[in-house]
Amino acid sequence: RSELMHGTYNVKKVYDGSYVTHDELDGWSKLIKEGVLHFFTMFLRGRRTEKELKAFREELLMGALDHTAVSSLQEQSDIYKFLDESEK
Repeated sequence: RSELMHGTYNVKKVYDGSYVTHDELDGWSKLIKEGVLHFFTMFLRGRRTEKELKAFREELLMGALDHTAVSSLQEQSDIYKFLDESEK
């Protein structure tokens, strides 16, 4: 990912079609779908204002350093938990 983002990838592999495998694409696609679903869940929970989005970005950054922050974000963005709560 880093090489692709910074433009230091092997151009020959890109033209040969061997730079990224189908398995890698499938894995990335799954991660992207899950990420979109989690962000959508946060939107449904009311995270919509600029202030709330700024706080959310800060929580994401802290999640890189603090396991507790990650657990909280995972719980808040769990679509199944949100749906269960909505039914009650």
